[in-house]
Amino acid sequence: KLKWKGLTKVTRIQNDIETEKEKEKEKGIIETGERGKGGILREIVEVEETMITMIGTMITNIIDLKKQTTEIELGNMMDKRVKVTKVHLQM
Repeated sequence: KLKWKGLTKVTRIQNDIETEKEKEKEKGIIETGERGKGGILREIVEVEETMITMIGTMITNIIDLKKQTTEIELGNMMDKRVKVTKVHLQM
């Protein structure tokens, strides 16, 4: 199983809104790369709020990845916080 340990940098998040009616939940892909390595790990997450609106928004800070619900601080024109409810790891 893949673990969060060693993943020190989140580079970007991509949005994929399934339906326009269901705006309360969004699906995104968080690409994480270990420092010193060129590997990319993609994770499909479900976002509880609809604050993520742009594709390729840079993430500046990860508050806590050990918890099931993770707050991510986005480095956009305004700092936004979203709650990640589920994280599914993909190989």
